[in-house]
Amino acid sequence: MTTLWKLSFLILAVLLPLTTQAKPTGEIVYKHPVIDNNELWITDITDIKNGRMFFQHTTAISNLDIEVDGHYIIFTARRPETSIIDIYLIDGRKPKEKARNLTQGRFALIGDIDISKNGDIVFTNRRPSRPPNPPKGIHLIKNDELNAAKPNFMTLIDEIYVSSLVWSPNREQIAYHTDDDIFTLDIATQETILILREARYPAYSPDGNKLAFINRSLFDPQDIRIISLNTFEVEKIIKLNDRQGLNTLKWTPDGNYLIYRTDNNVYSVSIEEGISRILFNEFDTYKPVFDWVDDLLFSVEPNNHLTTLWGKLKQ
Repeated sequence: MTTLWKLSFLILAVLLPLTTQAKPTGEIVYKHPVIDNNELWITDITDIKNGRMFFQHTTAISNLDIEVDGHYIIFTARRPETSIIDIYLIDGRKPKEKARNLTQGRFALIGDIDISKNGDIVFTNRRPSRPPNPPKGIHLIKNDELNAAKPNFMTLIDEIYVSSLVWSPNREQIAYHTDDDIFTLDIATQETILILREARYPAYSPDGNKLAFINRSLFDPQDIRIISLNTFEVEKIIKLNDRQGLNTLKWTPDGNYLIYRTDNNVYSVSIEEGISRILFNEFDTYKPVFDWVDDLLFSVEPNNHLTTLWGKLKQ
């Protein structure tokens, strides 16, 4: 019996480190942080070194977001030879086509962007361009405008400075933060509700039942908290070691991890364990901006005359 117990403890000692080393999985498109910052690459997140270029833009790309279960990619970039930042759209099924400029210089500085599951785009404008162009605030481009020669937009909230925003999974609301307070905006009714004070970077869980955010306490160290959207009670507090320049928060599609950035690294943190791990070790200084994709919808034309779906390569 003693031998059996020793064997059991030995097995646990071997298996436990494996479980605690678990990391997010899935296909991602990311802005390559080294090669001129104007290339989008696609890869398995567990195998970054074998990534492959997916799309090349004319200028450096900044923000990036991908339609959930869809094929649209949006990103922000400066217009050539200007200081104006615009929103560009590409179809993941047609990566060789030129990106379409959706905002066409009507906004001087686009901030955060997000595209919903059905292709509606919300974005922030941090300062207006020359009058009579739109004021700073939150704006919406409906999905039926994406193929228009000059897409129309709707101003949802004006004259506010918004740092981040995100669609709810049901596409009925957006959550956003201004200064250090989080609000929600109902798209249909235009009703705005204050959700949290001293909080930043809201992120809806994939099922829409929870909201994660970065706690911005004046006295306590920053941490990540998760609340129930049914009770508004805090369900989880995740302590962080690296809080320098803490920003940006998103869930993995399976709802098991949160991804956050600091000045030093990009981290994944297990919701269950509360343990943070560096997500990308492949790049020295710059860390990639990325989002998850449905690998069945994003085909790649590899080099060396290979023709296959990128999602099949890892198999």
